[in-house]
Formats: sequence, structure tokens, C-alpha cells
Amino acid sequence: MMRCLANLGPGLAIRVASIAVWALSGGCAGRPARVEPPPIDAAEAGRRAIALYDQNNDDALSGEELAAVPSLKKALPRLDTNPSDEKITANEIQALIARWQERRHAMLPVNCHVTLDGRPLPGAVVTLEPEPYLGDAIQPATGTTNRLGNTGLSVAEQFRPDPTLLGVHCGLYKVRISKQTNGQETLPAKYHENTILGAEVSMQASELATGTLEFHLKSS
Repeated sequence: MMRCLANLGPGLAIRVASIAVWALSGGCAGRPARVEPPPIDAAEAGRRAIALYDQNNDDALSGEELAAVPSLKKALPRLDTNPSDEKITANEIQALIARWQERRHAMLPVNCHVTLDGRPLPGAVVTLEPEPYLGDAIQPATGTTNRLGNTGLSVAEQFRPDPTLLGVHCGLYKVRISKQTNGQETLPAKYHENTILGAEVSMQASELATGTLEFHLKSS
């Protein structure tokens, strides 16, 4: 099938993405059997998220608390069912996860495009690190950008239904981007060690309408 969508145009990327999702779901005879999505206890994940990040004990996340969880902040338009309160509750997080589970997609193809100060950033290692409140079933995904700043992200080969298929589990992720030269990190810590970057990987995430996550970094 595909090894990388990184150099495809948006329209073709969407078509290939659809084929990949279909294949992972067992589209016809000769294709891999259905790969089950990683088991997540949606209710428990919601409770854990609040327990981890709720600093003022109001059983919700808002303001600086939400800023500390960039993946939830990124998903805010799909999370907050009561925008007027500007707070995220355990029930809202549970509902978001339940919507992924209803679709029964094991993995999705995800591309990534990285720029630094407006220019493509080659040789950057991009890692999607699952949020801890989701449990241990979701695997991290990674990729290294080419000269155009593009890469296809994927879990490690042993977690793929087919070694040639790149894929990322549906989930909420911290995103860490690192670029080293001669063993020295060249990017600000806010993009890796103390990352402010987050992503939601799901069919409903508008950021993935073309199958590509965009990260436009600044050197200062």
C-alpha cells in the first residue's frame, strides 16, 4: 500500500488515507483482518485527566490548567459542549473518546509538515506521545522529516497490521519535535522537553482534513 503520504497533494492524500483506513478495517478478502482499536476506558480516562491537571479542585480544566495539556487545548472545539463556561470536564473528555470508539478505526495514516521560521525543517524527529491518562494501550508514533519538512508518522513496525502500512492510533498526544546537529539540540525546549504542542488524531479532527498535521516553529 503506502509507506509515506508526505509528498502527496491534499486531494490524493485524502484518497489514500481513506483506502488505508478501509484496509485496516478488513475491506475485502486478502486484506488484513480487522485490527481492533486499542482498548481505552473512556470514563476512567476522563477522570484521570482531571485528577492529573485540575489544580484548583473544581473538577474541570480551564485557563492555565488547559494550557498545560496542549492536546486537550487543540481538541477544544470538539470537546467543549458548553463553550460559555470555557471549561473541560471529565464527561466531555469521555464523550470525545467514545466518538473515536464508535467509528472502530484501529489506526489512521498521519502526515506531518514542519517549518522553522517559515522554511521547511529537514531532519527533525517528530514524536506523538500518548497522553498518560489514556492508559498504556496506545503506542507512540514517530517520523523524521525530509528536505521538504514532511514525514509520515507511524507506530513501530511490530505494532502495525502490515509492516508496509504506516499508521497512528486514534488518541490525544503531546507532540515533541527535536532537531539535533552534532549532538546538540537546535530547537527551543518549548517544542520538545517542555512542549507546548499537542494533537488529536481522529476522523473528526479538522486539522487532519488533508491527513497532515502542520507545525510552524520559531527559532526564538
